Amino acid sequence: MSKFILYASITMMLFLSYSINSYPRKPEKVYSVVKQIKTFEWYKSAAEQWGEIIRKGHADPDAWMNYFVACRMAKNMFPDKWEKDKGKYLVDPDKIVSKMSESIPNTFEYYYAKARSNHAFNDQQTKDMFKAYELGPDRPEILDELVAYYEIERDTANSGKICRKWFDSRDMSPGILNWNYNVLVSLDSNSIIITNGDNDTYPVWIMQYVQNFRKDITVMNINLLMIDRYRDKLFSENNIKHYQPDTSVKNSFDMMKSILKHVYKNSNNKSVYFSFTFNPIFYNDIKDKLYITGLAFKYSEKDFDNMAYLINNYENNWLLDYMKADFTNDLSVSVINQLNNNYLPVFAKLYNHYKLSGNSERMGYVKNLAKKIAAKGETMDYYKYLFVE
Repeated sequence: MSKFILYASITMMLFLSYSINSYPRKPEKVYSVVKQIKTFEWYKSAAEQWGEIIRKGHADPDAWMNYFVACRMAKNMFPDKWEKDKGKYLVDPDKIVSKMSESIPNTFEYYYAKARSNHAFNDQQTKDMFKAYELGPDRPEILDELVAYYEIERDTANSGKICRKWFDSRDMSPGILNWNYNVLVSLDSNSIIITNGDNDTYPVWIMQYVQNFRKDITVMNINLLMIDRYRDKLFSENNIKHYQPDTSVKNSFDMMKSILKHVYKNSNNKSVYFSFTFNPIFYNDIKDKLYITGLAFKYSEKDFDNMAYLINNYENNWLLDYMKADFTNDLSVSVINQLNNNYLPVFAKLYNHYKLSGNSERMGYVKNLAKKIAAKGETMDYYKYLFVE
């Protein structure tokens, strides 16, 4: 290589290095806990970094969006720490929305935050949601709100269109879809599954609408069941008699329990399942009638041997390779690791079955897989409790 070419190459490298370093990097993007799980300290730091960019006078919609999400996650997920540390940068999300209306009006980010802050599913929330969609038709962040809206209205045609758009955007985690596939494949035909939140509900709808997989299953999200018009339409579609709210019920928790009881007592011979992600506090009073058949509890008034279900699902139905290696660089690996912890009690039952039957090969395999899950999900103490050495 000539001295000139060598000199020119070094000069160019120095220029590029200087150019890159001369522009400050933006802080890390902040996602909802539905997509990524972070610590309170991480959200606090993110709020400080994005808040500092805003404080310097930058009317940057991206900075406002990340700042809003960081504060919202910190407050919603860690309320005690939030109350202790809120201050200069950790600000109530509603106040951030108000400031956004002044700094970045008529942007996707403003209307997205405004819609997220309204939990009433009222006309204003709907208006803000559709305004955000109008301004950012290719932004996946708003698609869950749209799907929920169309599901509440029982507009399955539009719900299906949005699910297709969401799936095509590749925003939905492959690992979360895989986990929910294993939930669905475990259920009886024409059954009902009661779900708890985003990651056990939206992926199921996507598989049903987009891939026509297990469309015989009725998904009943407990939070949406609290909305009268949604509940009435869904119950009517499934021949479940009309629910008459108990006038003695004084809070949302008791109402949820009342609705759940109404479902499993009036399911017209359809099997009723509770997702493993469901808070046990809602079904502790009927836990002797719940049986593990996969990644869900099946409600049954009669005793039955559920081991045949577990063995069949594990050996013939479940897709488990996604737990052995991640070739997708999944953004939601922290969420997936938490979801996968739900396999542990199932694998413990399978381990004991294979141990009693003398199948040392399957016994060792399922135990090793459980250990790998527990290590990634940071639940080794639970693993040691289930798999006594």
